[in-house]
Amino acid sequence: MNAIVYFLIFTSLSFSSNSLIKMKTAGKVKHTVLVLPSYDLIANEGISPNMHQYVEMAIAKDTNVVLIKFPFKKMMGVRYQNIFDKKYCKPILAKQKADIIIMLKLEPGTMNGNMETDKWNCSIRIYYALTGRQIDSKLLFKDLTTAEINAKLTADYTVLGAEIK
Repeated sequence: MNAIVYFLIFTSLSFSSNSLIKMKTAGKVKHTVLVLPSYDLIANEGISPNMHQYVEMAIAKDTNVVLIKFPFKKMMGVRYQNIFDKKYCKPILAKQKADIIIMLKLEPGTMNGNMETDKWNCSIRIYYALTGRQIDSKLLFKDLTTAEINAKLTADYTVLGAEIK
């Protein structure tokens, strides 16, 4: 009986740097989530909302998953910009292990040159690295200002949170 108890304690506390990290607490597995910077064709203009940061802040509040802050320094030499499909995630996962990758695609909607009133469209795609499955999130942002996007993400995070689990 002592061997069984030791095995359970050992398996719930041990981690391997080469395997995907799963945090076990109270019998639940917490998957690791990595949010990629947005696929944004006009990113260099400096007027796009920082969707990557908004999604990371929303996920950080979720106690059911472990957020991996995007390691920009570690990703030097790896193509991580403008990724919106699982077929480009392999080099990213080679540098940073994660169970789930969230990809964002940001497109201009109604643009008038004013950052506060410009409207944006955003899609979210989720790649489950453990199974190789990819889905499009039901949480969509159509013709919303930056403030409206942030508010909707905060209010409707349960949709994204359920898809992550």
